[in-house]
Amino acid sequence: MERSEAGYERYRLDSGVYQINFGFRNFGENEADWFSRASDSESDWQTPFKFDYDHPAVSQFEKLLFDGLQDFNNPEAIKVLTERLGKLIKSLDVNDPEFNNSLSDIVTSGNGMCDAKSVLFGSMLARNTNLEIQAITGQYGQVQDKVTYPFSHQWMRITDGNNVYLFDPMYEKLAVFEQDGEAFYAMDEQDSHFTNLTPACYPAGKLITQMGIQRWGGVRVVEPYDNGGGEVYVDNEESLPIQLTNNTAFSFEIEKEKELEIYNGAVKTGTSDTSLYFPVKGFQQIKTE
Repeated sequence: MERSEAGYERYRLDSGVYQINFGFRNFGENEADWFSRASDSESDWQTPFKFDYDHPAVSQFEKLLFDGLQDFNNPEAIKVLTERLGKLIKSLDVNDPEFNNSLSDIVTSGNGMCDAKSVLFGSMLARNTNLEIQAITGQYGQVQDKVTYPFSHQWMRITDGNNVYLFDPMYEKLAVFEQDGEAFYAMDEQDSHFTNLTPACYPAGKLITQMGIQRWGGVRVVEPYDNGGGEVYVDNEESLPIQLTNNTAFSFEIEKEKELEIYNGAVKTGTSDTSLYFPVKGFQQIKTE
């Protein structure tokens, strides 16, 4: 391993087969260069999202969302919060797919759809509770050999340590799962919505490109709807388990020495101005050449 500037760690890997495990990106972390796909204009992706919590409209939204609630470690509280979010979103008429650049943009202009609603709720939860909250980005629908329509989607994973909640603020769907060790038990009938969502795996795509990987497992590279490059997604049958565990296992083979770059414990993707950070949850060599 070689450590370089600004928190980067570079690992020299010999030829062999490796497995690296990723988590989804965490709300409440790396907010200075947070990537928010707020529109389909590529130029908008270069602008970091602003978490302007001190804006009067944002402060008022925050107050209304959490008013009277103190204990958040139970399904009842999470259901109250998601219902309140839905009512507040409707009162603000947040349903416009135009570009937004900040929390205040969302709550004052009504601009934003799935990404805006999840970043608004996720950042508020991370700021006001001890819950763990992740952003999940992918496709609405199961991905086959090709993405046949440009329906990028974002939803959320929330956990209180005993339960895992999958929440889609765009469609107001909340599924509650009781966790018992490595097992998860659905507590309602909303889980079917999330089996039809497919998480993307940006960090695997980054490593495939960066390291020139030709053979891999655990993810699928498919042709995007615009025929440009490739997009990486988890396998459809693993979609729900990965959402619940917050753990994507990506295996790959290299035939000669390569360099793996980690930034503060995460694989960093994106641009020089906006980034996505996917925590590394495990890494091992599983076969030597």
